[in-house]
Amino acid sequence: MVGRIKDFYTYKTTDFCPNKGGDPNGTVVYFAGTFGKTISSFRFVEYFTIMENVCDCLSLQYVSIENSKSIEIFLRKKGNTFFLYLII
Repeated sequence: MVGRIKDFYTYKTTDFCPNKGGDPNGTVVYFAGTFGKTISSFRFVEYFTIMENVCDCLSLQYVSIENSKSIEIFLRKKGNTFFLYLII
């Protein structure tokens, strides 16, 4: 791939700036104003990798699935309880 960094796809980093100041409900990550528009218009693999890294760093991974050709996911709510169904 001409013009792209070879090892970029496997590079994981936490070098972004989450802002937890003052908001008890979550974390805010600031990107340049054109980041979303660029993903929408050009779908650069590198930008999706950046988003994957941010999501991985800010979330807990409860389920890990490897080597599955297909998976169905259903989320249901009953009262105050959520049920996540994974069909592999």
